[in-house]
Amino acid sequence: MAGDWQAADRLIRDGLRINQPFTNRWGLAHSIEILGWIAAAEGRYRRAARLLGAADNLWRSTGVRLTVLRYLAPSHDQCEQQSRQSLGDDTFTVAFREGTRLTTDDAIACALELRRN
Repeated sequence: MAGDWQAADRLIRDGLRINQPFTNRWGLAHSIEILGWIAAAEGRYRRAARLLGAADNLWRSTGVRLTVLRYLAPSHDQCEQQSRQSLGDDTFTVAFREGTRLTTDDAIACALELRRN
């Protein structure tokens, strides 16, 4: 939130790696969601949309909707709005849907940029 995207990216990726072996879907969803915000802040809007889709899939698997998590909603909404405006509705929707179709392992690999999906 303070604008140090590199430090935030490094810390969130560390958290994602820590949560991965435990299949902590709550932690994975948080990490992937925030990496989406960072991508948008860096102007990587297609990546942001895809990560938001992957996070959405994980959030749904926990039984939680972002509308309930009010502390995340403003940043999520800003990321989605920026990405949608930059990409256009159709491209944003395609990228978001690609993210929702990723398996948990593929979502993590995408978030960590380990391989191209």
